[in-house]
Parts: sequence; structure tokens; C-alpha cells
Amino acid sequence: MPSTPGIFRYATFNINALVKHAAELRGARYSCDVLQEPMSGCYNWALLLTFDNDDKDWVFRSPRQDSGFSKQTIAKMIESEVTSIRVSKLNSIPIIEVKSHYGSVLNNIRIPYILTTKAPGFSISSKFV
Repeated sequence: MPSTPGIFRYATFNINALVKHAAELRGARYSCDVLQEPMSGCYNWALLLTFDNDDKDWVFRSPRQDSGFSKQTIAKMIESEVTSIRVSKLNSIPIIEVKSHYGSVLNNIRIPYILTTKAPGFSISSKFV
């Protein structure tokens, strides 16, 4: 995939649909920095979503298109992760909360994704960059 600056580095998606969806779920205005560089790991990339009414960010995460997984495997991975998070919550394990997810491109945002609350703390990579 060609190197594209900003939020579209790893995937082309409908940013307006993401903004609308996040704002509707949160019931608050949402600010999106379209120049932010996505965080990235081996299998996923992620953006931080910042809301105007408080300092509790959400995380929008999607599988990398170059991960080598089929569309069916990506859908199953997303469903599995969401289920694991929800089961952990039921067992009183402090963990992020899933706000929305979709395992295929058949949604308004046009990519598979998981939208969650942000875990407190910092990433280890932020200390070494």
C-alpha cells in the first residue's frame, strides 16, 4: 500500500461516517485530527478519538490491510476479540468497553473495525519514541 500521510496511511475509509457514528454513540461533539499518524502494530492500526466535553478518548481500531488475513478471518478475529472483552467485563476484570464493532466492510465507515474506550495509562512504545 502506498504511503499516505495522516489517518489514511493504512486504509481508505469514510471519516465523516466515523465522526457521525462516534458522536451519536457518545452524545457529544467529536474532534478529529485528520493529520494524526495512526498507531500501528503487526495486525492492527488505531486512531484516538477525542471528544469536546471531557478527556476520555476512545480508540478506533482496524486490521491492517497488509496483515495477510482473509476477510472471513478478520471478521472472526473481530468477533472473537469483542466476545473476549465482554466476557472479561462480566467477570469484573477491569478492561476497555466495546462501543461498536463491525467485522466486514459492509458498514457506513467502509472498513472492519472495533471502537472502544481507551484504557488508562500509556503505551510502552510512547516511552521509546
